Amino acid sequence: MSKMLLNSTDHSKSFLIEEIELQFETSQFESCAQSIERFLEGMEWQLSTFEKAKILYLKAGLLDRRGLEVEADRSFLQAEYLDPISYPSPQRHKQSKFESEIRQALESLPEVFQPYIKNIQILIQDYPGKETLDKHLLGLYEGIPRTERTPDEEDHLDRVFIYKRNHEIQFPNESLFEEIQKTTIHEIGHHFGLEDHQMGYFK
Repeated sequence: MSKMLLNSTDHSKSFLIEEIELQFETSQFESCAQSIERFLEGMEWQLSTFEKAKILYLKAGLLDRRGLEVEADRSFLQAEYLDPISYPSPQRHKQSKFESEIRQALESLPEVFQPYIKNIQILIQDYPGKETLDKHLLGLYEGIPRTERTPDEEDHLDRVFIYKRNHEIQFPNESLFEEIQKTTIHEIGHHFGLEDHQMGYFK
């Protein structure tokens, strides 16, 4: 194969991989899934080990978001086999383990804050909704910060979302449980009017 053709092929691969990543990040999941299948069918033999692992990992993420756990875990393991450093396969932990870590995080807050967090509903979901721009988000605060409330809003019920699968995928090791607690406290910080840049360790 000529050098010119090799360069052309490499450019096409890079372009297609970037297109697939963009479709994933912009929630075009159906288009992304179709692009991955076409890509693997037409160019799999031309992919480097790293490129194939990357595509399989993206495929696993798509399958996981569609609730196809068995198929997703198979693709995660295939990606890990090809590149275990870059793409370790995430574990699936019980919901009760996340609930326990969240509870520990809340209990660690100073006593002065405890009466106020009773008006916060904490929900565990696998992933952010399609309308959320950041697909890798770990947590989300929805509500009225206490620093901005009027007297009529004093008892407003706020919500904090903790995204289970994003935690498991981004922290597939022993740091996972620490990160759950950090995310919880970070989102609670927004309830008390803190901005991201004010939270230091809990960013």
